[in-house]
Amino acid sequence: MLVLGIDLSSDIGNVSLVQGQTVLGSVSVRMRHRPLLNCIQLIHDLFRLTDCKIDDLDLLSGVVGPGSWTGLRVTAVTLNTLSFTLQVPVVPVNLFDALAENTICRDMDVFAVVQATRTHAHVAQISKNGTRTATHADIEYITFAEIMNIVEKSANIVISASDHAIDKLRVFCGDQIRLTTVEHLPPTSIGAACVASGLYLAHPVKWSESFIRPEYLGSPVDGGAFEIKRGIGGKALENEK
Repeated sequence: MLVLGIDLSSDIGNVSLVQGQTVLGSVSVRMRHRPLLNCIQLIHDLFRLTDCKIDDLDLLSGVVGPGSWTGLRVTAVTLNTLSFTLQVPVVPVNLFDALAENTICRDMDVFAVVQATRTHAHVAQISKNGTRTATHADIEYITFAEIMNIVEKSANIVISASDHAIDKLRVFCGDQIRLTTVEHLPPTSIGAACVASGLYLAHPVKWSESFIRPEYLGSPVDGGAFEIKRGIGGKALENEK
């Protein structure tokens, strides 16, 4: 199965082609201006660098939140357009699931931190004592100053998917935490990696929608329902009954 994965959720935009568990190609760029043109250029460069053709795609995947508001919208527009044109299904990927899927937890508690605004972040525990934990229900929306109330001053690792979040964590947490950055995950496209791993394909009934609908790009509110908020990303298909 040939999967195109798009991740524009943070400062580094990435597009990858994954065949099974093999990354055939991956290109990245720092997302500064013209994110839509950057995404199109990345896709063009990716197919130019590989022997694949866009008509060979079996599946499209992309990170749909939490993360950069603009990046998430560009991802949704790009995937929906490609899906409509190529008649290929889309699988939206939650960033915290992707981070957990690509993280070697060892024997530690692991927390994922994704910047939401200049002052706030999405935080969720993705591993406890080396065991994978649920990532959907416990995403908290807090200030960077409050992160130490969740992450204990021990051998915990805080994983960040944003350069700005890394800087904020260093300011507020200092040396009190072990900080591991994963803005360049192996394989670099966490969206494609999740799909290739079978994380989402294990539940095909959830992907009855071919397109990513705008209401799926929301933010956790009081740990439950989702709403669209400028500057804040969200997760897809979790609020669908």
